[in-house]
Amino acid sequence: MNRKYKCTLVVDDDPISCFINQKILELTKITQQVKIVHNGAEAIKFIRNSIQEPPDKQTLPDLIFLDLNMPVMNGFEFLSVFQGFPTAYRKEMKIVVLTSSNNIADRKKAKDFNVAGYINKPLTIESARSLLG
Repeated sequence: MNRKYKCTLVVDDDPISCFINQKILELTKITQQVKIVHNGAEAIKFIRNSIQEPPDKQTLPDLIFLDLNMPVMNGFEFLSVFQGFPTAYRKEMKIVVLTSSNNIADRKKAKDFNVAGYINKPLTIESARSLLG
């Protein structure tokens, strides 16, 4: 299977979830590299560092798995700040909410931010591969 994504950024404060997500992504080979940060603030910093002049096309994530419930900066706070990034960069990044929240209000709010998908934890081989379609 060909790798579709150059860099996948996993944004999750739970080390076990991060480990599982990384292993699933390595198994499915849908991405060339996996980077992990533990809250929305770290994700914003990571993206800002990637889009500084000159932009680093290798580390600019084209797929982001975003947990919603995290300390420091949660997923919705991240999405609010993310809206301020230049459109040219934002449209290159596909955001998929990966959360344990089954809350209908969270789903609706995520949809309002135009996320590409909403997956309930845990990430599975099937749900990861579905992102290639």
